[in-house]
Amino acid sequence: MLGVASALVAVWWVAGALLGNDTNVKTIVINGIETSTPDAAHQPPLDLDPGAQCTVDLDGLRATGRITNHTDRPWGYRVKVAWEDDGTPRAEATALLEPIAPSASTPFTLVSASTGTAATTCRVVAIDRRAP
Repeated sequence: MLGVASALVAVWWVAGALLGNDTNVKTIVINGIETSTPDAAHQPPLDLDPGAQCTVDLDGLRATGRITNHTDRPWGYRVKVAWEDDGTPRAEATALLEPIAPSASTPFTLVSASTGTAATTCRVVAIDRRAP
């Protein structure tokens, strides 16, 4: 069931990207996180809860965190994470989160099969919202 739900979210995101994105939307950076979602009152990067973490496991790289929807309507989210070693890019991964109800939160986990070292770090580099 989770696989079907994930596939539906991916189709929903791609369809929205093909049918509804304005090519004139500008990307802005807030707290080091890019967004192209125009929302002056509730910028998507501010929905990232503090405490996102990175781990280097035997099976690859893992990033975990939580998104809280601070708006008054449900939104789906796209979260992109990048891993690097001393500024050198190592890997990237993107998660598509199903719509989150107003004032609710949901965890996310992104993984990469790439290997890391003790110096590997990660950070959220982009967050965008999409109407359900």
